Amino acid sequence: MKIFCASTGRCGTKFAAWVFRTYTDVPAFHEPDPKLCGPDAEEINTGNISEGTQERIDQKFKFIEDNTKEGQYFEGSNMWVKSWAGLAMERWPGDVGIFRLRRDLAGYLISFTRRGKRGKKGRFHSAFLLDPTAKGNALQGYPGMSFYEAVAWNYFEVEARYQKARETARRFYEMDFKDIGITRAWAHLFDTFEIRHRLPARFPDTPDRHQSIFDDKSKIACLDHLKENWSEPRAPIDAKTWLKLKGEPK
Repeated sequence: MKIFCASTGRCGTKFAAWVFRTYTDVPAFHEPDPKLCGPDAEEINTGNISEGTQERIDQKFKFIEDNTKEGQYFEGSNMWVKSWAGLAMERWPGDVGIFRLRRDLAGYLISFTRRGKRGKKGRFHSAFLLDPTAKGNALQGYPGMSFYEAVAWNYFEVEARYQKARETARRFYEMDFKDIGITRAWAHLFDTFEIRHRLPARFPDTPDRHQSIFDDKSKIACLDHLKENWSEPRAPIDAKTWLKLKGEPK
């Protein structure tokens, strides 16, 4: 079975891939290229797929099939449910499992704020966010939404898309972000997907294991930043700007 994460992002997909790689024999990857985000996701969601995007879709599926071992594969990427979940269901009917990693809205927004403060103030995330006004959305947004309004809208859009994908999934398992460090929760997940594992009684402590959990001082700083910038206009990045940020030719 090929298992994909249904996640908003900032929910622990990198940690999930590490758990799969470390404690199972399932080939596991975190956001492998091509990611099918930005303009690729926009084309896939509208059904207007260009030749270049189709090539990247083919590359993605070839990568998955080449790295599937004994019928098993895992990918932790928030773009699966936002972009190419439907294509995956069509490609491998009856052979797709969904791992729903769900985080509370407040924690999700704070994590985005904290990450955004490190650099380009939200631009990094825009390629991984859906356009609230695009056709084909489960929930319809409106023009002129600020960056953080768009982030909040994406949160609920992902949940709606997950509910739809779950209808045709072979199996699914839901985990709350607060339980991500509990090995018992992972044992239940592996049992659900019938995956052999060698989980320890508890995960080892590592410097980046709880990188999304931070002290009260950091939380207050993030909330202040969120409050100050909530109404700042920031539409999702268009294709031209995305290519410029990536340093690719127009």
